[in-house]
Amino acid sequence: MKNNEFYGCSQPLEDVDLDACEAVLRHKLPSEFRQHYLKYNGGVPEDSLIPGNDEWEPLEIAGFYPIRHRRSAAGSQSSLLIEHYQLMCAKDVIPDHLLPFAYDPGGNFFCLHLCDGSAHFYATDGFDPARSVAENFVKAQRRLAGSFKIFMDSLMHNSEYDSDEWPE
Repeated sequence: MKNNEFYGCSQPLEDVDLDACEAVLRHKLPSEFRQHYLKYNGGVPEDSLIPGNDEWEPLEIAGFYPIRHRRSAAGSQSSLLIEHYQLMCAKDVIPDHLLPFAYDPGGNFFCLHLCDGSAHFYATDGFDPARSVAENFVKAQRRLAGSFKIFMDSLMHNSEYDSDEWPE
C-alpha cells in the first residue's frame, strides 16, 4: 500500500486484538486491513479524499474507528469498531456483511465487505420507509474498490485533487 500517514491514532494493536475482532465477526480480515490496523489503530489519514467522477462527488474520510483503546484525533471518545458494527447491525442501519471502518464528516460509513474484501461507501441518511430493510441496504451502498489495498491506494490529499484526473 502507498504510504499514507495517520495522526490521532489510538494505542497500537497486537495480532491477538485482530484475532479477537475476527472471532466476533466470524470472518477473516484481509491481510492488508490487518497490516494497516497493526500500524494505525484508528486515526485520521493525511490523504483523506476519494476523488469524484461524472456520477459522484468526491468523498472525504473524517476518521477511522479504532479497534481497541478509545481515542479520536481530537482527544474525545471514539466508537470502537466492533461495538459500532454491532450497534449498527442491531438497529438495522447496515447489513451484517459490511464492517464500517471509517466515517465521513456527515456520519456516513466506509465499509469493508466481509465476504469479498471490497470497500464500500454507505450513506446512512437515505432510509426510505416505503422500501424493505434489504432494499434500503442495497440503495445505501456504493462499491468504491475491489479491495482495501486499492481503496487505500486511491486516497489523495485535498491539494492533489483535480476532478479531471479520476483514476481508473
